[in-house]
Amino acid sequence: GYACLVAALGSLYNVEGDISSIARQGSGSACRSMYGGFVRWDMGTRDDGADSCAHQLASESHWPELNALILVASDEKKKVSSTS
Repeated sequence: GYACLVAALGSLYNVEGDISSIARQGSGSACRSMYGGFVRWDMGTRDDGADSCAHQLASESHWPELNALILVASDEKKKVSSTS
Protein backbone atom coordinates (compact mmCIF):
# COMPACT_ATOMS: atom_id res chain seq x y z
CA GLY A 1 0.00 0.00 0.00
CA TYR A 2 1.73 3.07 1.33
CA ALA A 3 5.28 1.92 0.53
CA CYS A 4 4.26 1.36 -3.08
CA LEU A 5 2.77 4.86 -3.29
CA VAL A 6 5.93 6.45 -1.84
CA ALA A 7 8.17 4.43 -4.18
CA ALA A 8 6.10 5.39 -7.23
CA LEU A 9 6.04 9.09 -6.34
CA GLY A 10 9.76 9.02 -5.49
CA SER A 11 10.47 7.53 -8.89
CA LEU A 12 8.17 9.97 -10.68
CA TYR A 13 9.84 12.98 -9.07
CA ASN A 14 13.38 11.51 -9.20
CA VAL A 15 13.83 11.63 -5.43
CA GLU A 16 17.30 10.45 -4.45
CA GLY A 17 18.41 8.96 -1.16
CA ASP A 18 16.54 7.16 1.60
CA ILE A 19 12.78 7.58 1.39
CA SER A 20 11.92 4.94 3.99
CA SER A 21 11.36 7.65 6.63
CA ILE A 22 8.74 9.22 4.34
CA ALA A 23 6.97 5.88 3.95
CA ARG A 24 7.07 5.39 7.74
CA GLN A 25 5.02 8.55 8.25
CA GLY A 26 2.07 6.93 6.48
CA SER A 27 2.38 3.48 8.03
CA GLY A 28 4.87 2.31 10.62
CA SER A 29 5.77 -0.88 8.80
CA ALA A 30 5.86 0.70 5.32
CA CYS A 31 9.49 1.74 5.76
CA ARG A 32 10.53 -1.93 5.80
CA SER A 33 8.80 -2.51 2.47
CA MET A 34 10.97 0.06 0.70
CA TYR A 35 13.75 -2.53 0.40
CA GLY A 36 13.89 -6.16 -0.61
CA GLY A 37 15.46 -8.92 1.42
CA PHE A 38 16.04 -8.59 5.16
CA VAL A 39 15.36 -5.15 6.56
CA ARG A 40 15.77 -3.58 9.99
CA TRP A 41 13.51 -0.77 11.17
CA ASP A 42 15.50 1.58 13.41
CA MET A 43 13.35 3.47 15.90
CA GLY A 44 15.58 6.53 16.05
CA THR A 45 15.87 8.98 18.92
CA ARG A 46 14.30 12.22 17.70
CA ASP A 47 10.96 13.26 19.16
CA ASP A 48 9.59 14.07 15.69
CA GLY A 49 10.47 10.58 14.38
CA ALA A 50 12.49 11.97 11.47
CA ASP A 51 15.32 9.52 12.13
CA SER A 52 13.06 6.45 12.31
CA CYS A 53 13.87 4.62 9.08
CA ALA A 54 14.74 1.24 7.60
CA HIS A 55 18.08 -0.22 6.49
CA GLN A 56 18.62 -3.30 4.35
CA LEU A 57 20.68 -5.93 6.20
CA ALA A 58 20.86 -8.53 3.41
CA SER A 59 19.60 -8.68 -0.17
CA GLU A 60 16.72 -10.88 -1.30
CA SER A 61 19.25 -13.35 -2.68
CA HIS A 62 21.01 -13.81 0.69
CA TRP A 63 19.12 -17.03 1.57
CA PRO A 64 17.81 -18.44 -1.73
CA GLU A 65 16.42 -21.57 -0.05
CA LEU A 66 14.33 -19.57 2.47
CA ASN A 67 10.56 -19.81 2.01
CA ALA A 68 7.98 -17.78 3.92
CA LEU A 69 4.46 -18.78 4.84
CA ILE A 70 2.07 -15.95 5.71
CA LEU A 71 -0.88 -16.78 7.97
CA VAL A 72 -3.71 -14.41 8.86
CA ALA A 73 -4.33 -14.71 12.60
CA SER A 74 -7.27 -12.30 12.60
CA ASP A 75 -9.09 -10.21 10.03
CA GLU A 76 -10.40 -7.79 12.65
CA LYS A 77 -9.43 -4.12 12.57
CA LYS A 78 -6.41 -3.31 14.72
CA LYS A 79 -7.13 -1.54 18.02
CA VAL A 80 -4.08 0.71 17.62
CA SER A 81 -3.40 2.38 14.27
CA SER A 82 0.01 2.01 12.59
CA THR A 83 0.30 5.79 12.45
CA SER A 84 -0.47 6.45 16.13
